[in-house]
Amino acid sequence: MKDAAQREHAVREMVERIPQFAPAWKEFASLCDDEGERLAAIENGLAANPDAGTKGMLKINKALALNLKGSTTTPSGCWESWPSIPTRRWGRSTQQRLL
Repeated sequence: MKDAAQREHAVREMVERIPQFAPAWKEFASLCDDEGERLAAIENGLAANPDAGTKGMLKINKALALNLKGSTTTPSGCWESWPSIPTRRWGRSTQQRLL
């Protein structure tokens, strides 16, 4: 898109017309100035069965948004579905240190 206003209009139209398209919600969340609206967009994206890359970005953005709101705990549901580090490449003690 050539300008920001045109991009924002296209993204808003996409989430209205195709609410089940998770990447549109990811983009919409990046346009939100209000943290509540951003979290709602992220939740809509996560509920839309996103692909792995989109899901990862939505989860990271959720954690960042909650941190900006002052949350000091790990958001529920943020990391439990992420794959663990394969132990065949790394020893268990290394894996536990990373997690």
